Amino acid sequence: MPSYSSEDLKCLLTSQAGGMTGPEEHFKLPADISLYRDDFGSFRFVSHVRYVGEPRQCPVAAIQVMVRFDMPPTVANAYTLPLYRRQGHFSRLCAEAARLLGPLTHSLDRSRLGEIAVAAVLRKQEKQ
Repeated sequence: MPSYSSEDLKCLLTSQAGGMTGPEEHFKLPADISLYRDDFGSFRFVSHVRYVGEPRQCPVAAIQVMVRFDMPPTVANAYTLPLYRRQGHFSRLCAEAARLLGPLTHSLDRSRLGEIAVAAVLRKQEKQ
């Protein structure tokens, strides 16, 4: 079982602003994805896997999509545990977010790994 000490994933799994923005609604979506939504335009999509012998699913990847006024939905944050990278979690989360919210844009403030992930998602979209 992987370690959940990753501060990056913990940040995305914690309700935004430590709950100071109000309650979130939780929705269970198909394909082992959960959605958490608050009243301020934050949508967190979380990908889960079930380990052999474990009764519950464990989070391995998450994205935060911000929806504000007349701006398109924007992926503001994303993280996948290292053991689960390059297995399609980010792409699946982006596809589900786009299905529910419409075409996504991606924050321009991203890491080198973020650049690679966004490029992969855009390549998949071009092929469709």
